[in-house]
Amino acid sequence: YFLDSEIKTLGNLKAIGGDASFSTSKVTNLGKLKTIGGNSYFCTSKVTNLGKLKTIGGNADFSNSPVTDLKNLKTIGGDADFSYSQVTDLGNLKAIGRDALFEYSKVTDLKNMKYIGGNAGFSNSLVTNLGKLKTIGGDAYFEDSHITDLRNLESISGSIV
Repeated sequence: YFLDSEIKTLGNLKAIGGDASFSTSKVTNLGKLKTIGGNSYFCTSKVTNLGKLKTIGGNADFSNSPVTDLKNLKTIGGDADFSYSQVTDLGNLKAIGRDALFEYSKVTDLKNMKYIGGNAGFSNSLVTNLGKLKTIGGDAYFEDSHITDLRNLESISGSIV
């Protein structure tokens, strides 16, 4: 955890096997980091650039985060929380292993996303385009959403609310 530490750069660090919390840290750029094996917390952090990050093995909390572009990130193994975040571009993100929350986020297009393993919360979101999304493994929440077309969606394992 980088909480209240003086560390500003990650140098040549390429992998963190466990959790990584950047909340209240001085880190702004993840540089060469490619993998976070556990949970990652970007809420209320100063991180604006995910650098070369490709995989987050656990949950990813971007709520109240200044990150705007997920760039090279391809997989989030656990839950992904984008509520109240500045994220506008999901970049190359293809899969979220469990729940995805877009409530009050700035995301409008899921672009390359193909899989959400758990619940998908689009209520009170700006999402209008589900992009390449094919599977939602849990419930899908659409109350007060801007989605008008389910596009490529093939299955929702739970309920549609």
